[in-house]
Amino acid sequence: MSFRSEAEARAFVATLETRLKAPHTLMPDAWPASTGSAARH
Repeated sequence: MSFRSEAEARAFVATLETRLKAPHTLMPDAWPASTGSAARH
């Protein structure tokens, strides 16, 4: 994975961190099952 600039890379990381901290409401099936029983329906 490559980025055009450091700013783009930082923005990408910030987005990932936000998704990890936020409730998994958008795509719960996209997350690894190793996150715990909460990820299973």
